[in-house]
Amino acid sequence: VDKALVQAADQVDRFHMLQTIGEYARERLQDSGEAGGIALRHAQRYAALARDIRDRIEGSDQVGAVDRGIIEEGNLQAALDLLLASAKRGDATALEQGLQMTGDLWMYWHIRGKNLSSREYATAFLELDPEGAPGIGRAGALMTVGLGSWMSGQLERSIEEWGEAYRIAAELGAGREWCLAGFAQALALLGSDVGSGLTLAKESAERADALGFTWGLGFALTVTGICQALAGDLDQARVSYSDALVIQERLGDKEGAGMSLGG
Repeated sequence: VDKALVQAADQVDRFHMLQTIGEYARERLQDSGEAGGIALRHAQRYAALARDIRDRIEGSDQVGAVDRGIIEEGNLQAALDLLLASAKRGDATALEQGLQMTGDLWMYWHIRGKNLSSREYATAFLELDPEGAPGIGRAGALMTVGLGSWMSGQLERSIEEWGEAYRIAAELGAGREWCLAGFAQALALLGSDVGSGLTLAKESAERADALGFTWGLGFALTVTGICQALAGDLDQARVSYSDALVIQERLGDKEGAGMSLGG
């Protein structure tokens, strides 16, 4: 900072450098032979940040988490690109980290309107291990691709993708992912089988409540309300929306509260 090689940005504890200095620095880093190791450390750092963004969105700091993600957008993308390149070279650890990262960012990307680009990232990792063993990372990545499919109107595809996520989560006993995949499938079934969707949504709400997964409970109740409304049970739909809204307003969940108010 004293020599103006890096300059303080507006945000606290953040810095930037001129493009010419940055290019020179990268050249020196390549010459040192340490570029690969530092790039991996960078990717691992931002994979951890993706998990923090997920936890804060599903906690009580949704707006702050999204703001942080916007600031770190370039770093998150660089981390994903590095993990994907490493996975393509056969690095199984990078593949698992990439799957987990694309799953962790599913709701952040949705709030940001990045459903299609996020599906491309998650699909790229999934295609590197098409017959992979069931794992939390795989279930999370399938949640992301399913959301991209659903948002683009590919309902049958989303049912299949979210259905696989549900089966993996059930097999592993992964409560959070089981809950998410359940109410996601319920959304996908709205146009074809509301009864089955309602059953899944109610099960997800019960599972979230048992886990103490409050954000998931609010979202599952919202989806339950949607299914009840479509089934013609407006009184019960009103109760579900109202119960969800109490949770979502307490958490500051703008995404979920908007759905509940709309319902």
